[in-house]
Amino acid sequence: MKRKTFWLLFISLLGILFIFSGCKQDDNSSGKEQKDNKEETKTIKPINAEKNGFIRAVGWLSNDTVLIQKQSAKKTMLIKYHLFTGENDVLFETTDIISEIKISPDRQYFFIYGVSIENKVALTIYNSESGKKIKSHAMQPLAANFHWNPDSPEKIMVIVYEQNFSYSAYVYDFLKDNYQAVSLPSALVSWYGNNLYLANQKSDQSELGNLYLQNIHSESEKDLIAANIFEFATNRNLLLTIEEGSSDEEVTYNFRSSGFQSISKYEMPREYDKLGTFIPYFDLNFSRKQFVSFEPYESREIGPVQGEYKLVRIDPNTGKKHTILELLDNQPLLSSPDGNYLLYGYQYEKIISLSKKEVEDFIKKDDQTY
Repeated sequence: MKRKTFWLLFISLLGILFIFSGCKQDDNSSGKEQKDNKEETKTIKPINAEKNGFIRAVGWLSNDTVLIQKQSAKKTMLIKYHLFTGENDVLFETTDIISEIKISPDRQYFFIYGVSIENKVALTIYNSESGKKIKSHAMQPLAANFHWNPDSPEKIMVIVYEQNFSYSAYVYDFLKDNYQAVSLPSALVSWYGNNLYLANQKSDQSELGNLYLQNIHSESEKDLIAANIFEFATNRNLLLTIEEGSSDEEVTYNFRSSGFQSISKYEMPREYDKLGTFIPYFDLNFSRKQFVSFEPYESREIGPVQGEYKLVRIDPNTGKKHTILELLDNQPLLSSPDGNYLLYGYQYEKIISLSKKEVEDFIKKDDQTY
């Protein structure tokens, strides 16, 4: 009798524990849903452009902060802006005329290419957390392109364009304060490692070029990676080559591994004009998980009126497409480090939420502002 009573009590106790455990799991699940909903309902605090002297958003410093360029009287300010709180942290102020600002791939640094009131031109590196100056290099007052090295962020490739349309190239290692001339076969280049780079060599008569891998220290080390490409881009161990499609009305986006093997291909309608094929904007922060691009609705010759585009997300591993938004203008895109948001527009004045599939006004301005 006692044994029977014991087992009845034991089974009853187990039942109570299971019920309590189930309630606990439901509470945790409910809490998780509330947390997710809270994250989904986070709203971006817009900036009033006219009131704050907004010039442009430069790029992402983190998943929720953006580097903002503002103008106040005769000063230019760089602000770390917190998207969801509206808080401002002034990183830097200058009276220089700024030509270019870029953030390093690891977001640890940013540089300013500008002209001082003494008409001195310099490329100056700053710490993006504190705004503290790290190093500066005097330069000639010429147009230039800059390429951060993603594997060695202390290295910047500088391509300077002369007035006769020729160019010269340099590698600036600002931690070593070393500015060294290098020989490049093309100005269409991108880093592909600590000392390696990719170059798209084109002849004057063709819009297609050949993509080569070369060593920055040796002109003789040269390997053909892909022939007959329009453009290329690389990021996070993924190479994209944009090539001719299966017909004249298409172009092929060929996603390749770090070893240059093709992972998947995606074809979209080809747009063109008298100068050749036109490639719509795509997100330069793409990865093996996500590639976001504008896609035309049909193949066409571009006229004076810009057409509208679909914003699509392509899985580089499979080549499958998902349409995010319809009927948008073709303008620059730059995704946040976690890929949840896109800065959008010529001044990055809007933000696209990929989860909400909405375009939000990051910068509120009157029509008369610009």
